[in-house]
Amino acid sequence: MATKSVSVLALLPFAISSAFAEPAPLNCEGSLIEPAGSTRSSMSATLTLGSPPSINIGNSAIETSFVGDNKIQFKFAAEDFTGEYFHYTHHLFLIYKDRHLAHMTCSPR
Repeated sequence: MATKSVSVLALLPFAISSAFAEPAPLNCEGSLIEPAGSTRSSMSATLTLGSPPSINIGNSAIETSFVGDNKIQFKFAAEDFTGEYFHYTHHLFLIYKDRHLAHMTCSPR
């Protein structure tokens, strides 16, 4: 019986360190939709859900800040947009202040 508890205690540091590990980046592909909804252009991004979250659109890293996270949605903000990532569907929406909307589907790298 004592060997089982020792084995569990030996693994505890690994479980704790993996619980606090930075989430893996997500590759996101989709489109940017014009305000009128008639024109779409392809778009890709790399999203890392963490504190602070990070997003790289094309070759440009964008500074973001954490807004909230729950079982359904991870929300973050940047100067030009608000980002909403949905955990269940892996959909990412970037809602721009100039009324553009980006809709992408994300998958692990």
